[in-house]
Amino acid sequence: MEPVGCPLIFASLTNLAALYCPLTTSFASTLESFHMTPTDDEQGDQSYTRHFSFALSSPSEPPVAVHLNDGLSGRDSTDPDDVGLHSWGVSIVLSRQLCAEPARFGLTSAALGPCPRIVELGAGTGLISLVLGSLLPRLAVPSAAVIATDYHPAVVANLSADIAANFTSPPSPLSSSSSISSSTPRKPQVETAFLDWSRPSLVAPLDNKADMLIAADAVYAPEHATWLRDCATTLLSPSGVFWLLTTVRQKGRFNGVSDTVEASFEARDRPTGADGRQLTILHAEDHGKTKGVGRGDESRYKLFRIGWA
Repeated sequence: MEPVGCPLIFASLTNLAALYCPLTTSFASTLESFHMTPTDDEQGDQSYTRHFSFALSSPSEPPVAVHLNDGLSGRDSTDPDDVGLHSWGVSIVLSRQLCAEPARFGLTSAALGPCPRIVELGAGTGLISLVLGSLLPRLAVPSAAVIATDYHPAVVANLSADIAANFTSPPSPLSSSSSISSSTPRKPQVETAFLDWSRPSLVAPLDNKADMLIAADAVYAPEHATWLRDCATTLLSPSGVFWLLTTVRQKGRFNGVSDTVEASFEARDRPTGADGRQLTILHAEDHGKTKGVGRGDESRYKLFRIGWA
């Protein structure tokens, strides 16, 4: 049951007129600061810290800064599913867009209300969730709860460490007369949750319907798109929206996998919500690859706005 008067959002709406501007800005504007530094040179299985800085739409505002453990995937040869321990290019691109044009994604106080909940699907290192956790207080959305979800135990553990590193202390309650300013932002709650798309367990904090789902580069096998669709059908509220940014790969082992997204959300037998409607792709658009971001097998990106119809 949803709490009264407190709409929920699950990471990745109004004022969509500016939705369709391109993602293909320069790498310099996408990422003002990006470097990787060993944190323990003495250890054979050292971790790395990456520092990201994303510019806001107002030049007078300081950028959103995030640091996280990264580059840890592939260390265990017996566990090929730990890809979420590495930040992929598309999460950088989407993070940049969220900061530069938040209204385009409905990240405004008018659209979200005073206490939304935001959950990211397939969060990986948590870059997008961490960015949202820092960004929303600056947008006069002081009480948002951002939930970064993933399936792999090592990924969820790394998410928790990244959250602790970026949000060291919980916010203190605000009275109804308090105001939010860019100089004294209240950081929203950011937490992790285990989520298996094929068998979603809707226990806290996933026990309420969501206003928004957000995911980036979450489809790496044909069945993933179907699982993602069915999981979203379970999580999303009747008025909710699902933002999905995928990477199109035309060579290598993931060639053509991104095509399964449209096939899954266009299938006639896809599940229905409580009111009989189905999740449908409301808009899709291609964007060129951002120079300097991502791997060599990435050809372009595709943004989907998915909702009930």
